[in-house]
Amino acid sequence: MSTISNSSFIGGETLTTSDINQKFQDIADVTTADINADNVRDQSIDLAQMESQTLNGKSGIQLVTLKYGDIGTDNDLISNVAYGVSRTGTPLVDASGTNTALVVNATLNTDDLLRVYYSGRVKTSTTVTDSNSTHESNACWCFWLQWDITDATLTNWTEVPNQGDWSNQITGSRYAEPTDVVLSATNGIASTAIVPHFFTVDRNDGSGNHDVFTHEKNNVNGTYYYVNTKASVTIYGLRVVVGGVYRGVWEQNSSGTTRRNYLEYTTSTDYVEPSDTINVFNMQMSAIIQRTD
Repeated sequence: MSTISNSSFIGGETLTTSDINQKFQDIADVTTADINADNVRDQSIDLAQMESQTLNGKSGIQLVTLKYGDIGTDNDLISNVAYGVSRTGTPLVDASGTNTALVVNATLNTDDLLRVYYSGRVKTSTTVTDSNSTHESNACWCFWLQWDITDATLTNWTEVPNQGDWSNQITGSRYAEPTDVVLSATNGIASTAIVPHFFTVDRNDGSGNHDVFTHEKNNVNGTYYYVNTKASVTIYGLRVVVGGVYRGVWEQNSSGTTRRNYLEYTTSTDYVEPSDTINVFNMQMSAIIQRTD
């Protein structure tokens, strides 16, 4: 902090108005002419002086904007919608079947950080037979993010960067997204939350049938982080989609040259039943844009 050169009053001497005024002038000289990087440091200015608001980021120092709201059906554990098998994902809808989204309407500038969190409750259902349980036991559903950066009509949705749209064809009718680190704007599962399709437990009750499927309600929690190194974009909205049923594989890519870890979609009934569904009870989402410099 800065030092103010200011002589103390001397006891026993007559105090004049000039003496008092000089005290204030010493302070004025330092605070008006000499404020610089040496005497204004971290926390020397209080956040309250910057009109910081936790909800709208009024200060604009670090928090640019914060948006949050419900996605899908009502925020309870009763209202729900069943979603069927889909490779490319289905947007979460409300009770009337209308697509839902979080309205953002904020600019993500170059080097800004986008952080998104979403969570909810789900329950799956399947008609898998005992004989197929071994093949299908690694099956799962996936939730991921899409955004609209085109206009406020929220009709131009695409996957967020580093999140694929499940169009990466391995072979035949098998499509997949890599699960390892992928520095690509169009492949990967950066915003994906995975939910088991069902659990297989060993009943071991002497009946000769040890496969028991459970479909209890599960929590689903997804996170997404993205530093925008490109030109500024306006995020008009964000939404969650759900797809499946997928399964984990270690497979060659479409050119047949490299093996890697994938979540794969296939229509083979060895791994999925067309009647499988996932019920989504409620979902909340929050989106935060922060400055990084």
